Amino acid sequence: MKNWDPRYEEILYRPHPVSPDHPAMPLRERAAQFAAYKALTGFEEEIAEEGRFTETAAELDEERKMILNEQLLRLEETGETAVFVWFRPDPRKEGGSYCRSRTSIKRFDPVERCLCLGNGERIPLQLLYDVEDDGLAAD
Repeated sequence: MKNWDPRYEEILYRPHPVSPDHPAMPLRERAAQFAAYKALTGFEEEIAEEGRFTETAAELDEERKMILNEQLLRLEETGETAVFVWFRPDPRKEGGSYCRSRTSIKRFDPVERCLCLGNGERIPLQLLYDVEDDGLAAD
């Protein structure tokens, strides 16, 4: 039984034509024509970004703010090191993450209302969450 169109029977067994002017395409390039195609470039990155977890910033009550203020004043006077915990907003989506750094206070910037730390970090006071030190442990 024939599984081809009889109209093409006369050319079915002819040799493959080879051009004297154009060299054959290398197999690697021929295979690349049939490689997977990504119609939605950047789609995987968008999915990963959407699934990335961010935290929400905690609201501090007035008592906690007073304790932090006392700790900061003491650390600024003594120059001791402590672990500063603050919230860093995410630049791409709502929320952010908490950061920790063991360093000392270099100075307080009253204009921008931020702490300038010895390691170069600048922490806005409204984002400071905790100061951990052996003698200053805050709950």
